[in-house]
Amino acid sequence: MTTVASEHPFQVTNLTPENRFQPQFPDSAGVISWVHIGDLHLIHADEQSHDDLVQIVDEVNRAFAESISFVYLPGDLAENADPAAYALVRAQLDRLRAPWCAIPGDLDLQRNRPEQSLTNFQQAISQQTDFAFTVGAVRFIAITAFAASNPPLFSITTEQREALTFQCKTATDNGLALVLLMHCYPSELHDGGPELRKIIRQFNVKLIDMGHTHDNEIANDGHTLYATTRSIGQNDKGSVGYSIVNIDGGVVSWRFVELGQLPIVVITSPSDDRLLTQSSPTSSGSFRIRAKFFGPADPVRAYAHLDGIDYSMDRIEGSQVFETIVSHPPTDSNALIVSIQDASGAIASDEINILGTNEKL
Repeated sequence: MTTVASEHPFQVTNLTPENRFQPQFPDSAGVISWVHIGDLHLIHADEQSHDDLVQIVDEVNRAFAESISFVYLPGDLAENADPAAYALVRAQLDRLRAPWCAIPGDLDLQRNRPEQSLTNFQQAISQQTDFAFTVGAVRFIAITAFAASNPPLFSITTEQREALTFQCKTATDNGLALVLLMHCYPSELHDGGPELRKIIRQFNVKLIDMGHTHDNEIANDGHTLYATTRSIGQNDKGSVGYSIVNIDGGVVSWRFVELGQLPIVVITSPSDDRLLTQSSPTSSGSFRIRAKFFGPADPVRAYAHLDGIDYSMDRIEGSQVFETIVSHPPTDSNALIVSIQDASGAIASDEINILGTNEKL
């Protein structure tokens, strides 16, 4: 893993002396993957959300720990910033066999204090609430939205924007793509929103990965993708789960994983046409189909189906990624399906729609 030198406040995060965060390398296929565990809002050990977190950690350890770079939590870990709830959260995070990082949300503020402090979050989870790190060719920048004196209004300060600009410029000068980790949409900022959106556009931020909405959403403005994942602790919008995000040679893929429904497959290249942006790689000639498998058993065979033709896929050594090369992309939009079978006989599939050569973004 490479690291971009920094003279500004965003440093490689140091959670606590007992859990120094160091993300893992991309897999041997070069795919960068991370698991996003949504807003927990944890209160007591006897509530369903705590049981769900326990099961999610078990599932990540069984099926993801060896093939992801890190686990990310976007804030609202404990309801009302309760120290006892943070202890429950931390006990589960410490069981993870993959590195993890977290940022605070509005529910992580101690609202019974005049300054509405993040002290409990910082003591239990992470001393740093703004930080940055590099995995492969991607610079991840985490920024908290509670630096102003009037939470719960989301805001970022001039100093934060200056540090963010420095980080973005340094990363861009080093040829790195940019991903922001935030709790809320930039449009929800009370202070600093327009300035942040200018930075996002100026440096062509690829993805912003967020919480707060309690829903599975992906927005695409043609330049940047905005992704959120369903809440665990306040979930009234569907099955409990988490998301898996991948970046493969500039292509972003995202999938919600319903708890207990492994194995899964995610097509990592080419791009789902809904996730195409102006910076997405395109090809008018031969192109590569790649898909990544996540499950407790070893994947043994894979094939892709496109335009009425089945293509056998080869596993990239040392990874969970399978690939094949197709000589000519379809001329019109078409469904691409990849299916992978594991050693237990289970078969998982993913389907996306890809843009044809006759169509333009």
